[in-house]
Amino acid sequence: MKHSANCKYAKRMALVTAILLFGMGMFFSQAEAFKCGDTLARGHYKLTEDLTCFSTDPGDSALILEGGANLDLNGNTVDCNNDDKREGIVLEGRNAKVRNGTITNCYNGVVITGDGHHKVSQLIVENSNREGIIVVSDYNQLINTESMNNGRRGFYIGIDDDDDQVIADDNNLVNCLAKDNGRHGFLIDGGIDNKIISSAAFDNGNQGFLIDGGNNNKIKNSAAFDSCRDGIEIKKGNDNSLINNYVADNGNPDTCGDFSYPYLPWFYAGIDITDGAEENIVINNRTSGNLGCDKVDCVDVPERNLLDENVDGEGYCDSTNRWINNRVDGERAEPECVVAFVP
Repeated sequence: MKHSANCKYAKRMALVTAILLFGMGMFFSQAEAFKCGDTLARGHYKLTEDLTCFSTDPGDSALILEGGANLDLNGNTVDCNNDDKREGIVLEGRNAKVRNGTITNCYNGVVITGDGHHKVSQLIVENSNREGIIVVSDYNQLINTESMNNGRRGFYIGIDDDDDQVIADDNNLVNCLAKDNGRHGFLIDGGIDNKIISSAAFDNGNQGFLIDGGNNNKIKNSAAFDSCRDGIEIKKGNDNSLINNYVADNGNPDTCGDFSYPYLPWFYAGIDITDGAEENIVINNRTSGNLGCDKVDCVDVPERNLLDENVDGEGYCDSTNRWINNRVDGERAEPECVVAFVP
């Protein structure tokens, strides 16, 4: 009887195990089955070796993650091998995740699209031909991610080139780094309620952080160093907030590298609000050593840390922006209020 009971128990456990494995079948995949051009459906996946794409591989992307797909790169690298048009990893649908690895040598490194609510974490995205990371959907999270040595921007939040519509709102970037990118470190291009928090921009070819349109965006507790242009600029847009940031040594011609006119500095500052941007809040920021100039050929470049370009016809401040408790070299300071030179 005991033997029979044990056999019955074993059969039941085998049946339960089979049911569980069947139900979880969509949640596991063998990494060796991955190939460039694959689309991963809902489930959990782990990469156990580097994935390198070749021109003969199918697809316009190294990997596509559909809604609910959760990919752990497991410390490995996805390499697009400098294919002129191959995207790295594309997140589609809703609630896809990718983490813990490197994406390199792609046209764009990571593209976050679809219905949003995706999560990207612990990635290094580097050497993209164009953008490191593109966000063109809503309610996404990017955490502990670095975007470096990309041809254009490190992080681009904004407009989908396919339909030219602003669709990137309510995204959160936390503890992210943009370094040595050809243009901007971080660009918010017309979105609403995006937040960049505790992040840093170093040695980028244009601005460290740029808000180019959009409302109620926030850059907080972040740092901008050694940009060719402004450390942080609000070029267009209203009701945006710059809070408790550290901005130093921007407007640096040495960072412009091989860029020619118009990428050389003309008239920049540590923190700059361009003419026409209104009702923005700049509070508790610290600045030091930022340079600006008012002509293309900058000689004896003056230091310019805080700048509001909203002035009336006689050169007096005519700004609705609020500058509160900002500091230059540790001392409280108000912004310069002048018309920027446009060549």
